[in-house]
Amino acid sequence: MPTLHSFSVNQRGFISSVTIILFLILIGVFGWGIYYFRQQPINKELPRQIQLNTPQPSPTPGPLETYTNPTLGFSFDYPKGWKVKEIIVQSSKVLHSILELSPADYKNPTLPFKLLSVDNPAKLSLKDLDQKLSGKSEVTIIYSVDDVYMLTGSGLTVNFRNEGDCSGKKCQIYTFQRDTKVYQLESFLEANVFEQREIFDRIINSFKFADFSKPAALGASASATPH
Repeated sequence: MPTLHSFSVNQRGFISSVTIILFLILIGVFGWGIYYFRQQPINKELPRQIQLNTPQPSPTPGPLETYTNPTLGFSFDYPKGWKVKEIIVQSSKVLHSILELSPADYKNPTLPFKLLSVDNPAKLSLKDLDQKLSGKSEVTIIYSVDDVYMLTGSGLTVNFRNEGDCSGKKCQIYTFQRDTKVYQLESFLEANVFEQREIFDRIINSFKFADFSKPAALGASASATPH
């Protein structure tokens, strides 16, 4: 017949065994969790690898001119003999065209380059602004996880999209912010003008913001000065 002493010893042994089993189960669960985590693909929302510099155009370019817009406070270089058309009336679209650039004798209805902007009064991140503008739509406007963060030759930080969709046309896009505005410089691949990518990169690498002392109305004092 078991005594009180033998019952206590058996009880303690049972408790110890249960404790060890629970401890081993916890270790197993923890180890499986680590293994499972390591097998998961990298979150696509994590920032992509930073490319420090935008592609640099040829060191010996053709003649250039500098477009300066005192009202919007920026300037950039473009090929001599090209024309810069200012768009004063805003459209009903999310992004408003500001400028169109093309060779002087260009006839194709699809222009090589456009500069567009959208207001960002709350100074949201590009991702948050894109979500606000897109709503429930899956179409990306301002931000895409495929965008690559870059630094231009003029020190401007931009997001580059190599394969974009601009109003149903294939394009390349540089997106950047300044105060309460977001800008997109678009290059339409269908235009296929001579050295189009070189010119595209030269525009963005020379793009600068500055505070001009005598602002004037858009269209009245914007200038193109020989470089």
